[in-house]
Amino acid sequence: MIYDHRTYTLVTRKLKPYLKLFEEFALPVMQENGMVLERYFVTQIGSLNEVVHIWRYESLAALEQIRIRRDADPRWADYLERRPVPVTFRSL
Repeated sequence: MIYDHRTYTLVTRKLKPYLKLFEEFALPVMQENGMVLERYFVTQIGSLNEVVHIWRYESLAALEQIRIRRDADPRWADYLERRPVPVTFRSL
């Protein structure tokens, strides 16, 4: 089992638009292509404007295959074009 822990830091006051866009466009594409969202957190104390995703995969090979499928989905490209919210990304 592999867990991919990702932390995104958003520009101040852009959290709500990011969450709406992610929930409407990105999450359905990701889940329909086999990604399993194990945990999803939004900070309220400490480092603000952070979103944490934890994704679960059966193996590294599964992670790679699922991402290939997701990246080939035209809806994923649509999501990336719609995402005007600047974010910084950190993977642990």
